[in-house]
Amino acid sequence: MNVAGTSRRGLLAGAGALAATSLQAGPARAAAAPAQGDLQGAGFYRFRLGELAMMSVSDGVFHAEPAQPMLAPEAPPADFAAMLRSRFLSPQAVDLQVNALLIDDGRRKVLIDTGAGPYLGPALGRLTDNLRRAGVEPAEIDTVVISHAHEDNVMGVLDPDGQRVFPNAGYVVGEAEWAYWTGRAAQDQRGLGDPAARVPPIRRQLAAMADRLRLVRPGYQVLPGIVARAAFGHTPGQLTFLIESAGEHLLYVADIVHHHVLGLGHPEWHVGFDQDPVLAVAIRRRTLDQAAIDRHLVLVPHFPFPGLGHIVRDGRQYAWVPVEWHW
Repeated sequence: MNVAGTSRRGLLAGAGALAATSLQAGPARAAAAPAQGDLQGAGFYRFRLGELAMMSVSDGVFHAEPAQPMLAPEAPPADFAAMLRSRFLSPQAVDLQVNALLIDDGRRKVLIDTGAGPYLGPALGRLTDNLRRAGVEPAEIDTVVISHAHEDNVMGVLDPDGQRVFPNAGYVVGEAEWAYWTGRAAQDQRGLGDPAARVPPIRRQLAAMADRLRLVRPGYQVLPGIVARAAFGHTPGQLTFLIESAGEHLLYVADIVHHHVLGLGHPEWHVGFDQDPVLAVAIRRRTLDQAAIDRHLVLVPHFPFPGLGHIVRDGRQYAWVPVEWHW
């Protein structure tokens, strides 16, 4: 957020006027402190892709402390800390944004991923509030597309009372992802967290989609102009989505990369929630390479809000070039 600059002369003049007003008013009451919440801005960012109206919508922030082992558990701690400090970031704690994507073609509204709902603490679960701030009611969503079924992508399907948050929406999920989370293999998953605690809540969200569900495979057209791509590794069936309109493209990369410094500076470092770390690294490099070659606009859900920009190659590493904000 930019703060308008103020000259020193203007500050002094304003202070003098305030002091004069206070003296003329006689005995002054103690001034009330300005009300300050914990929200910055409105939580959404509008942009266009060809003929489509798009929005990056924030669900909030996932706070990882300690930052390891969730991010780069196999990285040498000294290298991990040095990389973050070189970008003026703390190596002890890392914040990951959770951004969803809204696509409006004038006939239907499509939401990719649903955030964490009320299940991962008060810093998350703000997606529906931010949609409403943007003038979109959850009941207006026609289709919800799930990139993968981790908590911060799928737990916004149901509210705490077990009611559908998007009551009129149909759902699109990858065939392999659905089979994994609804089958026995999910109970034996590797990575952080206890499967016995994690899997049942995720399955409740998936069960709420079952009567409105369409399963897709990589290469399928999810909806006109939206094509699913395989991004297996982070989960067994994760999908990315290439969106095209009037010759312009945006790639929604889901969780192929999590942190704008660590994930691009050391793409060989995986995250603690990767189900297949070797495959996840290979998919990360392939996707980042392709994004850099194609020069497509990219939306990265966990990058600093709005998570919108471009990927460029820098030797064996990559760099993030965020879009310039426009109001």
